Amino acid sequence: YDTCSQASNAYERMIDDGYIVDPDYVSTLNSYEKCQMNPTGSDALGISSFIPSFNINADDVLVAVLDTGVMLNHDDLSGRFYNGGYDYSADGNENAEYDKSCESVYFHGTFVSGIIANNTMDNVRIIPFKVVPFGTNVETLSSCISAIYAATDMGVDVFNASFTSALGEASYQKAVEYAVDNGVCVCASAGSKGSLLTNSFPAMTPGVITVSALNSNLTGIANYSNYGAEVDFCAPGSSVNSAIPNIDGSSGYASYSGTSFSAPYVAAVCANIKSMNTDLSKAQVYDIMTDFAVDYGDSGLDSYYGYGMPNIGNITYQNDDNSLSLPQGDLIVYNTIDY
Repeated sequence: YDTCSQASNAYERMIDDGYIVDPDYVSTLNSYEKCQMNPTGSDALGISSFIPSFNINADDVLVAVLDTGVMLNHDDLSGRFYNGGYDYSADGNENAEYDKSCESVYFHGTFVSGIIANNTMDNVRIIPFKVVPFGTNVETLSSCISAIYAATDMGVDVFNASFTSALGEASYQKAVEYAVDNGVCVCASAGSKGSLLTNSFPAMTPGVITVSALNSNLTGIANYSNYGAEVDFCAPGSSVNSAIPNIDGSSGYASYSGTSFSAPYVAAVCANIKSMNTDLSKAQVYDIMTDFAVDYGDSGLDSYYGYGMPNIGNITYQNDDNSLSLPQGDLIVYNTIDY
């Protein structure tokens, strides 16, 4: 109608004539806003305050998720995949899209991707690397190693590996060394057996950022989380909400626990830091996370929490001169030159 009064009069006439009439409202998808899948965890990591502070035209940051297949068209993952991914599981598929008939297994890659997507800026794009064959929950060493080399050559910035293997120490060491030398942050779960880390890779591989899991209250280590000298940081891992494919193929959500889900939180932190400067090396990203870590357990580095839980909420970005400000320490000017 041309005017509000014409629409109102028509509405009244239709009601009088017995029609059922409603205004043409819009509906929204039942999806989570940024950092709202697990707001407590996102707040504790400082991500909730970091993301709205960085309204910059950042370059794409690519995160490789080595996992099962993923639900590429999940409501909360729309636009967050760089492409359809790659199948390194020897299934013969072209991409990493999940098979609806295997939903009991294939929630894992979608769940991990959901944590990363919900805790990163939109310039962070996910590349799924399917290393788990359809209908199973295991991956071969050759699939994982091949995916690490291939993803590094594609220029990814961050890896997430939420799995552990008892074998492959030498192979993982060479592959991770290659990735780190190319500026990649490799994040891995410590494992969920509640025991000391032994023969667990890539968690024990030098250069990997190994993540343990906190309990649901974020007050201490989860009873299922592995621990050891290789642990670098801790993150939320208990009763975590994220995206899953429903059995009918629709977008769904669920809550799970495990170090599989603490690692992608730290991968998200790495990706957010890389968003400020994609040229930052793994060592530089690591140092920033260490500087802003909230200490747990014994003072400093320990075998349960590493350096603690990264909190990047205090990092500030000044758009006027593109400088990164780390608000701790002293700046001493030794001369009087106007600079």
